[in-house]
Amino acid sequence: MTQSEKGSFNGLGPALRLLRHRHGLMQYQLAEKAGITKAMISSYEVGKHLPALETLSRMLRSLECDLHALQDAMVEMEASPIPLPARLRRPEEEDEEEE
Repeated sequence: MTQSEKGSFNGLGPALRLLRHRHGLMQYQLAEKAGITKAMISSYEVGKHLPALETLSRMLRSLECDLHALQDAMVEMEASPIPLPARLRRPEEEDEEEE
C-alpha cells in the first residue's frame, strides 16, 4: 500500500478507538472478543498498521457495530476540534461533572 493510499485511512485507528471506548472495552477485551492480540489492536488504533478486512469485520462484530457506525466515527473524528479524550466520555459522565 502506498503512502497516499494509507493516508485515506488515517481516521480508521482513532475511529476504532472511539468505538471501543464507547462500548466500555479495554484493548485486551476487544482483542479477546475479536480473536486477535492486544498489540494488534494498539497498532491499528495508532495507525501503524491497517487491519485485514476479515480482522476489521471481527472487530466491528465484537463492538456490535457495522461499517456505517465506523464511517460515522471516522467523520466525527475528522470534523470535531474537541480532543480525543473529551470525545471518549460517555454522556452520563458529563452529567455527573455538571452537578
